[in-house]
Amino acid sequence: MIDRDTVNLVLSRADIQDVVGEYVALTRRGANLVGLCPFHSERTPSFSVSPSRGIYKCFGCGKGGNALNFIMEIEHLNFVEAVRFLAKKVGIEIEERPQTPEDIQAQEEEMRLHKLTEWAQNYFHKELLESEKGQLIGLSYFKHRGVNEETLKRFVLGYCPDDGAKMTEAALAAGFAIEDLVKVGITVARENWRTDRFKGRVIFPIHSVSGRPIAFGGRTMKTDEQTAKYVNSPENPIYHKSNELFALAFSRRAISQKDNCILVEGYMDVLSMWQRGVNNIVASSGTSLTVEQVRLIRRFTKNVTVLYDGDSAGIKAAERGSGILLEEGMTVRIVLLPEGQDPDDFARAHTLEEIEQYIAAHTQDFIRFITAQAVGASRSDPSSMVKIAEAVLAKIALIPDALLRAFYIREASEEFKLGEQVLADTVNELRLKRTSQLRKEAEREIRSTEHEEKAQASVETQPMLSEYEQRLSVSERELIEVLLRYGTEVIAEETDEATGEVLPSVSVAQYFFDELEQDQIELSNERYRTIFEEYRDEYKNNPSGNFIEHFTKHPSPEISALSVDLVVDKYVQSRRWTEDVPEGFDVVLRRAYIGKLAERVLLVYKSRLLMLQLSDLQERLRVSEDAEEQIDLLKQISENNDLRRLLAEHLRRIKL
Repeated sequence: MIDRDTVNLVLSRADIQDVVGEYVALTRRGANLVGLCPFHSERTPSFSVSPSRGIYKCFGCGKGGNALNFIMEIEHLNFVEAVRFLAKKVGIEIEERPQTPEDIQAQEEEMRLHKLTEWAQNYFHKELLESEKGQLIGLSYFKHRGVNEETLKRFVLGYCPDDGAKMTEAALAAGFAIEDLVKVGITVARENWRTDRFKGRVIFPIHSVSGRPIAFGGRTMKTDEQTAKYVNSPENPIYHKSNELFALAFSRRAISQKDNCILVEGYMDVLSMWQRGVNNIVASSGTSLTVEQVRLIRRFTKNVTVLYDGDSAGIKAAERGSGILLEEGMTVRIVLLPEGQDPDDFARAHTLEEIEQYIAAHTQDFIRFITAQAVGASRSDPSSMVKIAEAVLAKIALIPDALLRAFYIREASEEFKLGEQVLADTVNELRLKRTSQLRKEAEREIRSTEHEEKAQASVETQPMLSEYEQRLSVSERELIEVLLRYGTEVIAEETDEATGEVLPSVSVAQYFFDELEQDQIELSNERYRTIFEEYRDEYKNNPSGNFIEHFTKHPSPEISALSVDLVVDKYVQSRRWTEDVPEGFDVVLRRAYIGKLAERVLLVYKSRLLMLQLSDLQERLRVSEDAEEQIDLLKQISENNDLRRLLAEHLRRIKL
């Protein structure tokens, strides 16, 4: 268990801008920072970070909270794991008792697999550098390919001994379970037989965006054609290959700073380019580019330069991923290397200056590139030109930006000597077909989701909230929002008429506390009640405390996320409000407005509470068979209605 003081210390040391900035490219907008949300797909930034408050909020998907919430969400960690993660980053040591076998067994599956994968990375790396076979086979291979010591250590490259199940036995001896070894793909097991998946291969660890090892790629040292050249970790709870890019953990800052991502195919392409100083580079690791990978890049930049071999296979590989890049709103450029050379070969044969000069001189806009490539050999054949035009227009149709589409349509019109309107109509038709296709896919997904939700609902034991209960919950949310935003604001200053003595001023918080205590009302929603009661306790000790900071940086992830959701505004206050009002007028107006707002929120809440009570009384009256009880219930219903009428009349007089 980690005590609250330690959590608060971690939060105070963890700068939200630095924490989020490792995953999202942020730009300054006024007092805040904005970027593309890492939790949902978007093309226009709706993700905001407030350095002064230490919180983040996405106005697209609604996620928000403090640095701990962010790490929990982005790294899929529980609260304790997130505290440890952040503590390590900010240099705070957390004392914990040694883990027992029971503790290890009780840990969540992902935590176990992460620990196993980290152990495996260290094992591979040590074998490469220290074992006789590792040095003779693995290290010799890397040196032959020009990999230096710094790169070996930065990327934690390794080697798996070609000795049956040697690594598996070492992992078992280290306390890991065979089930987990099989699950992460380190071991292949069949009944009473097992072997190391990566035996006899050099190892390229694959890291998450934050730098944690999650999988491995292994290249064989054998030359026979029957052995697969590369073997990768299988899909498992901590590794989904379509969601990861090799080297992004090391290159994300450079990608953001240079506002460009160089995309290559293989591990060695990255390593050789990196050694030459090209550090804004990632690899798809031999797999076809996926939407998830593109969206991962788009967190840091919208510009991608595809750097592939100059042969026909390289061109086809570049074209395969272009559709996804274009459809996701990326600016795509392509650089073809001299035929017969891949990025690895090219990097080892040139200096950084020569590489940068070559890229600058040979970078081509992708649409123009595929048009020129296709048209060159087919100008004399009209039917071939039509097919080429259709293929180019299909790519243009994927571009979400209307102005950019119009620009390419005009260029295509000139290139193919076809009417611009004809091409525009064709592109629009293709987009309509694509939209229809996506809609059908979405409808199928929705139907599937609804089916799952209905199946889940059929086994739920928690009753649905009635309409009145839902309205009451909304009112409690409004009350807590006003409390958090304006709790310490003074809304009334009074003077004793008899003595002339100035009485203590009344704040929004004190007004709420007094009113609910007087009517013996307790909030029904557990989260809102927790905030209300903790606010009340803290207020007694320090009425002028910073309660927004207290709750947005709360150790409870649920409380902090909810608090951020309630206090963060999407729109900034008008400059007119702050600059064009007479001196002192804004203070008077603000106090009056907040006072009326607090009163209205409280009266609406009480009114809805009475409605819920009335519904309960009417139901009891309906089923009652006792005459005296019926008379008592009718009396309570009458009193309830009288109170509701009084509240309604009072509410009508409050003008905001």
